[in-house]
Amino acid sequence: MKNTLSQGNFDSSDSIKNNKVLLISSILLTVFIIAVAYHYINGYYFRSGYPLNTFLFRPPVRFSDYFQVYDITKQFNNSQSGFIAYFPFTHLILSILTLLPAKVGFLFMSLSFLCMLFLQMRFFVVDKIPTKILRYQTALVLSLLTYPTLFALDRGNIEIIIYIFLGFFFYFYYVKKSKWLSILFLGAAIGMKMIAAVFLILLISDKKYRELLYVFLTTVFFTLSGYASMIITTGKSVAQIIRAAQDSTNLYFFNYVLEWQGLTHSHSLWNFFKIYKLIWNLDSDSQYALNIYTLVILAIIGLVVLYIIFIEQEDWKKITLLVLSMILFPYASGDYTLIYIYFPLTFFIMAKKQTRNELFYLFTFSFLLLPINYFYFDFPISKFPYLHGDISYAVIIYPLAMALLMSKIVYDGLYSRFGRYSLFSLKAKKSTSN
Repeated sequence: MKNTLSQGNFDSSDSIKNNKVLLISSILLTVFIIAVAYHYINGYYFRSGYPLNTFLFRPPVRFSDYFQVYDITKQFNNSQSGFIAYFPFTHLILSILTLLPAKVGFLFMSLSFLCMLFLQMRFFVVDKIPTKILRYQTALVLSLLTYPTLFALDRGNIEIIIYIFLGFFFYFYYVKKSKWLSILFLGAAIGMKMIAAVFLILLISDKKYRELLYVFLTTVFFTLSGYASMIITTGKSVAQIIRAAQDSTNLYFFNYVLEWQGLTHSHSLWNFFKIYKLIWNLDSDSQYALNIYTLVILAIIGLVVLYIIFIEQEDWKKITLLVLSMILFPYASGDYTLIYIYFPLTFFIMAKKQTRNELFYLFTFSFLLLPINYFYFDFPISKFPYLHGDISYAVIIYPLAMALLMSKIVYDGLYSRFGRYSLFSLKAKKSTSN
């Protein structure tokens, strides 16, 4: 059976597609209004401070993910600092943004992301809604009034640039079927963040091995371009640049993986161990637990890859499994990475073939776009001064929802493929024959 999206069959029944879209948008709008009202009442009437007065991050450090890396990039290029924030190609992109005033660069990056997301919703999600006003209203609700979008903008995180590159990859790979442009944008995304390489599994699944090689070469080219730009700009050697990258990585690993900075507003599966340590006030060896976690996750990823390549037939489910692997399994995964849920959601809505348990998938996708930061763990600040009282139950609930979604996809796929050969089926046939 050929993939439905690979054949370009994006036109599901208008009424079925619209029912999906309108239900999701209604859920998002309703919960968004409730969330805003809840936090506004807490902040204005009950005079509650952070985190009860917002579902976003601490207001004093709004947009700091962008402005901090902007300063770090500029200082490194001016030889005033020995740290770089990200991979060489990411550093190159940030260096280009530093040619603009910081606020202008931030505005350009944010508006580019919003335009990309709105057009994605407009032309591939709400396009079958007959009324023009309702079409644009729904597109605005889906693209702007969601927790991942607002959180990504609130942080100013560069994930929104990676989202743009991946958006173009999906567009040229599935819609325009432009081999070279899809290769270019996937290589750029991987060059910015290595975890984006999970989407190479789509090429393997589609038996596009030559394109796989081209993506690798493209990624190498972008990475070398980043190194070259740093050498030219700073006059540093390759060894000095690698050392700066290692120092930055080690600092990030210590603070966000082994320590607690990566826990607030995040959804990594690794959160479960951190919460366990905090609840029981344990002083256990995080590195040992991390080694076990790594082995388990690698095994799970291996099984997911095998499932995608040999069993799964629907492209939206493949994309869902890869996106969830990309944002659930890393040691640290901020809530801004929830924006990637838009990709499987878009393909789910576009899929021509109706899916078993469709309402389950629809509600789960919707749930992952909702703010659920209402209840918080009561860790005493005096005992844990590195925390800010903003570790909500969402750090556990989001990962559970993602794990449930992945499990459901795999279960449905295995049942569809092998269910008729199961032990229960054989018993049923035997009892019927008797």
